[in-house]
Amino acid sequence: MTDTTNTTILVIGSTGKTGNRVVNQLDKRGIPVRHGSRSADIPFDWDNPQTWPAALAGVDKVYIT
Repeated sequence: MTDTTNTTILVIGSTGKTGNRVVNQLDKRGIPVRHGSRSADIPFDWDNPQTWPAALAGVDKVYIT
């Protein structure tokens, strides 16, 4: 298994059905998660590239649902 102690994962679509399940599983494992959605604290919007740098800052991996 890969060490994920210092890994932050951006879950794009985290408010949807699949994304929410992924976030819950990562949370159970103690893996830091950043929510990727237009309504997140740090918003991510596919249609607005200006939101991408802030959403990706400090992220090690991205999960796209």
